[in-house]
Amino acid sequence: MLLILFLMLFPLYYCLIVSISDGSAVIRGDVVFVPKGFDLNAYKAVFDNPQILRSYGNTLLYTAVGTSINIFLTALCAYPLCRPHLKGRRIFNALFLVTMFINGGTIPLYLQVKSLHLMDTIWAIVLPTGINTYNMIIMRTFFSSIPEDLHEAAEIDGASQFQTFVRVIL
Repeated sequence: MLLILFLMLFPLYYCLIVSISDGSAVIRGDVVFVPKGFDLNAYKAVFDNPQILRSYGNTLLYTAVGTSINIFLTALCAYPLCRPHLKGRRIFNALFLVTMFINGGTIPLYLQVKSLHLMDTIWAIVLPTGINTYNMIIMRTFFSSIPEDLHEAAEIDGASQFQTFVRVIL
């Protein structure tokens, strides 16, 4: 376990010591386990770049939007698949399961994004990962564990399927 821990942490440690070591010592190969010299010019160069804040902002934006869309679409897909009265439920479940093991690949994905005119937009990154099949199966299993009595109580109270989904299930 210590060997595995070392193999996993050493590259991170090495990146850190190279980043704070003198550039000429790094080029000569003198930096292995201990930093040689002390130089923060690499960090200065990174943080002097005005695009670094924009890059971090994009990272946060893509993460927030992507996660929100993924959770919403996955839940919206999982709920009907857990309901016993859905006709063709087994066929839909099988079709989703197939997509978990077989995907089209990078080129068809690129062609799809291009045909939808999503190139150079946030949606080219966010929408193709909108539904994760594995997460959908986990969410469907959780939704199936909710007692049928809650669904019936919501129906008696006059709630629609969508209201039941939002107010009871979620």
